[in-house]
Amino acid sequence: MLYAVEEATIVLLAVAHQHREPDYWIDREKT
Repeated sequence: MLYAVEEATIVLLAVAHQHREPDYWIDREKT
């Protein structure tokens, strides 16, 4: 059950990544 939730979160992040500026996510990942 938990893996399904994690997978859904990854998908949401992937979709959000396509709709936001790359620099924004780069800064978030490095922080």
